[in-house]
Amino acid sequence: MQAWLNENLLWTQFLVCGVAIVFAGTKLSRFGYIIGEKLKIGSTWIGLVLLAAVTSMPEMITSCAAGAIEAPDIAIGNLFGSNLFNLAILGILGLMMPRLAKWNDDGDRHLLSSGFSVLILSVALLAIVIHRATLSVGAPHNQAKVQFPIGVGSVVLLAVYLLSMVLIFIDEKSNRPRDAEALAYKDEKLAGVCIKFTVCAAIIVGAGWRMVVLGDILAEIPISILGTRLVLGQTVIGTFFLAVATSLPEFTVCFAAIKMRAVDMAIGNVFGSNIFNIATVFLADVFFTKGPILAHVSGIHLITGLIVILMSVLFILGSAYRRLFVGFRQIPISIAIVALWLLGWLLIFMLSGQAPQP
Repeated sequence: MQAWLNENLLWTQFLVCGVAIVFAGTKLSRFGYIIGEKLKIGSTWIGLVLLAAVTSMPEMITSCAAGAIEAPDIAIGNLFGSNLFNLAILGILGLMMPRLAKWNDDGDRHLLSSGFSVLILSVALLAIVIHRATLSVGAPHNQAKVQFPIGVGSVVLLAVYLLSMVLIFIDEKSNRPRDAEALAYKDEKLAGVCIKFTVCAAIIVGAGWRMVVLGDILAEIPISILGTRLVLGQTVIGTFFLAVATSLPEFTVCFAAIKMRAVDMAIGNVFGSNIFNIATVFLADVFFTKGPILAHVSGIHLITGLIVILMSVLFILGSAYRRLFVGFRQIPISIAIVALWLLGWLLIFMLSGQAPQP
């Protein structure tokens, strides 16, 4: 009985931390938008960079905390799983609000950002493959000696992120019409908004740290599923539970943006968040002290990454060939994106579940 109570108390704490992250992350997004308005930043740039960065802060905090406590699979699983869920958001909202969620009204507007999201994820997957191939040829994993504290792959990911932001900014500035003037928050003072922003960020830091500590514990506790006792492991905890909890701010922001008919901001938020998430691998690597973090993760993350790429390609095809997917004819793409998300999580769960150790 005591073990049952302790286990449920851990899951309750996990849920409370998730609610705190959702609440603070949603507020953080609003305050970030106001700061952008006060500083006269364009709405498209807000959605793609500023809004994406602030809604991805839970993922960043959680993954850095996971790196600090030497839980690499939680760190990378959270980032890859968040990308998986972020794309599922487009599919889910496309099914919930097909009349408003018209992803292909301006087909080529987000091809550059979606293309960069595929590129940076491909670089991360290649780094994992190279590390695993090197370890399989050389010494076993537990005897492998890593020469550098931060992986070259992580540095390349940061460089790709910075390059993508510069090129996307140049593209928006030179080829897109200027956005309409956003509603000014005349009653809000910049200093006050910055203080509120900092408070929300502090809540996310505390809740994110606690979630990853709880996730590391829960990863080793067996649970009963259909009469079978399974240990979920770090990969499942990171790729699904932490990823979904830390991606809920993106869902909230995208839902609100679509209701306001600001579909561009919703799409920009998703792909901007996905690019930012993979760049966060560099920060997680800085906090991870056992060497390059991508050298210490499970090969199951390759499955997650490949499915994210497939979902991105589906969205790109639907946007590029909008004559074939106009209006309700884009629903099959939304269905396919959601189905890939569910399939991806099912595969990860099946391959990661282990029998509990005696």
